[in-house]
Amino acid sequence: MATVNLTAVDHTLAFSSSDIPSEHVEAFDYTLAWAQAVARTYNPDPSSQVYFDTMKTELSRVGWNVLDAGSDTIDIVQDRIEPKSIIFSMLSPYLRAEQQSQLNGVLEAMRQPNAGVHDFLTFWWNKASVHQGKTEMMIGPLYDYLNQPSTVLLHYSFNFEADDWRSLFVERATAELTVSAYHLTMNESIPQWHQIRDALEKKFGDKANAHIDNTKIDI
Repeated sequence: MATVNLTAVDHTLAFSSSDIPSEHVEAFDYTLAWAQAVARTYNPDPSSQVYFDTMKTELSRVGWNVLDAGSDTIDIVQDRIEPKSIIFSMLSPYLRAEQQSQLNGVLEAMRQPNAGVHDFLTFWWNKASVHQGKTEMMIGPLYDYLNQPSTVLLHYSFNFEADDWRSLFVERATAELTVSAYHLTMNESIPQWHQIRDALEKKFGDKANAHIDNTKIDI
């Protein structure tokens, strides 16, 4: 049994081991919230190339070293599909074995949430929303590598509308589903975070809680 923290930042849902330093989680939360806020000023549709490119640029400006970036589009033709299984299959190749186990635990906890996680997921989904008939979301783990916060962040676009997060766990009949995913592999410079932390926190002010929320689950 392991405890992981879930962090919701706008339409991003990320998890991290409970032993990740809180400073590293804070650096991820604030810089990601900032990058998404800037990206929305260029294009409010999170599935657009402009949005993704702007996020990549802004994350670099606030201390993230982008090690790899790219996009994939997969056309899935099946009689029945479940988005949760697609998320796992696309994200798991980027993760170590223990992170794959954590991701599976997080997704299972989402499938049958307790009251606290239910409220947390509703908070996140209200930020995730639907754009142009497609469900947009980001998911990724936060982990430490050489004492640096690191992550593989995948941004998904599903070409179906979903009323709430439960839709990710419901099989549905379909002839075809197109899934687009952008990925960013990156790590954060903590010294640079120290230099910009006060300025970012000042810009967010009391609005931070409207963009960042946390909970803990056992898996």
